[in-house]
Amino acid sequence: MHECGNPGGGSRSRRFGAVIATAAFTILSILASPVPIDAQADGPSANERWLSNAYVEIFGRPADDSGLDFWLGRLATGGDERRAAVARTMLFSPEGAGNEVDRAYADLLGRAAEPGGHAFWTSYLQTRPVTELRTNILASPERFDGAGSAEAWIVEVYQELLGRSPDAGGLAYWVGMEASGAHHYWIVDAIYQSDESLGGRVQAYYAEIFDRAPTDDERDAGVAVVRIDNERVLRAQLLASDEAFEAFLGSSS
Repeated sequence: MHECGNPGGGSRSRRFGAVIATAAFTILSILASPVPIDAQADGPSANERWLSNAYVEIFGRPADDSGLDFWLGRLATGGDERRAAVARTMLFSPEGAGNEVDRAYADLLGRAAEPGGHAFWTSYLQTRPVTELRTNILASPERFDGAGSAEAWIVEVYQELLGRSPDAGGLAYWVGMEASGAHHYWIVDAIYQSDESLGGRVQAYYAEIFDRAPTDDERDAGVAVVRIDNERVLRAQLLASDEAFEAFLGSSS
């Protein structure tokens, strides 16, 4: 008796097996491929991790849920320009400005700001540079009278802004300018705006954010940003950079 078979059955079996093999290979390839951080469902997105670190850098505290939700909506497209805009807005916010007041008073006067002074400068720094606050503090009667003499005051200004003592010629020049009636604010501002002083501020930001020193080109570019805009614009740019972004992601993993 002729046994009835399935014409072409072997061919279809081979095709079915090939499909299964292809699908298995595809699944294994997907599992082996790195998943974009923003696509991971079991943890925070890259933007959220960057933002959480930015909160600590700028506000000195963890991010609250409402703050995260608010800023994440403005980081949806990602990119360093968008991050820079967010960081700058945070730095110039009332909380960011208030933190700069606290830092300046602690650094330069060793005390907290009185309520009236804190309120005034917090409002002021929402539109103006931090250098103006720091210059006012160093030029204040509290700092000058506390130094005891014009010479001692100039030495203190050098230490605060340049991290060193003045050379004999520089000391004699500035003491002479003070004796001739030059305004204390003008003296401090002239020293503060020097390349040496601003370069030191740039180096401090690189150490704080990147844990490294800037290259000569980075230092010069940073000084130019501070001169044209102000310190917080530079700080926002550094916080928003790809280098900081990658570092923040690494510190959060």
